[in-house]
Amino acid sequence: ETLTTGHFAGWVAPAVCTALGIAGNAAEAWAEHGGGAFDRKPPKGESAKEFARGMLKKNPNAYFYRHNMPGEDTWAGDWSEEAGLTHCATPPHAPR
Repeated sequence: ETLTTGHFAGWVAPAVCTALGIAGNAAEAWAEHGGGAFDRKPPKGESAKEFARGMLKKNPNAYFYRHNMPGEDTWAGDWSEEAGLTHCATPPHAPR
């Protein structure tokens, strides 16, 4: 049984879209912020992290892969027992 297609199909949480002015879906975000050919590689001389920073409105999944929500502190360290249990209890994605 296949549980994934190999392509991420999720989108940014609606509350985050509203708070940051992100379009409601990928097609709208791409079209509203320049469209064009998709390239995973940053331009020569630009780090992947800086490239992702510029993708907040056009490709927010690329942004959130490398960054927290603006203003949110980076967290490091051990997970709390509650967070660990919540993470471990999350079921895998259902097949489509």
